[in-house]
Amino acid sequence: MTKSCFLLFSDTLLMWLLLLLLLLFLLFLIFSALPGPIDTRRGLYKNIVLSGGSTMFKDFGRRLQRDLKKRVDGRIQANLARLNKQNMKVPKMECNVISHPMQRFAVWFGGSMLASTPEFYRVCHTKAQYEEEGPRIARHNPVFNATM
Repeated sequence: MTKSCFLLFSDTLLMWLLLLLLLLFLLFLIFSALPGPIDTRRGLYKNIVLSGGSTMFKDFGRRLQRDLKKRVDGRIQANLARLNKQNMKVPKMECNVISHPMQRFAVWFGGSMLASTPEFYRVCHTKAQYEEEGPRIARHNPVFNATM
């Protein structure tokens, strides 16, 4: 009896953790296009490609596209109202969420492609470097030449 209760609890906990991760992922998707340059946003919203196992939930792409479209249309209307230009003709913002057959494995595929390039080893930290400098070595990203 105790074992089944533990399994039920761990399954429920796992479900909540997955939902929390999904929510964080959605927020990242929605807000990652906002700070970008205004002239690139149309292209970003038009080409959202799903990747990773958590995007395999039933109707995830359709729901994301619907919610994103609602949010974008709401922002456009709010900006027009704020500028007092309700009569202004604004072209519709196209939101397109793309799913593909390799969606589940796309992250691993992309990681393996990146790791197979010669430049990858130039920007990686070795175990010896980590042991010498400690966790602070992870705060510097040589790809962007920036400190996090």
